[in-house]
Amino acid sequence: MEKQFLQLIHDHQGIIYKVSALYRNSKEDREDLFRKLCTSYGNRTPVSGVHQKRVHGCTVLL
Repeated sequence: MEKQFLQLIHDHQGIIYKVSALYRNSKEDREDLFRKLCTSYGNRTPVSGVHQKRVHGCTVLL
């Protein structure tokens, strides 16, 4: 399971970085949000076949 999770993050890291850049200006803040998005993936809740998570007041579909 962990290997699959790491592969998923690796495969989609470009998208995660882009989302981070939309919401944070400084490099440190973007990296922090990237880590939060990656770690929050494990806490997602299924809704009608789509996984979503609230991040800084925004709903992110995973």
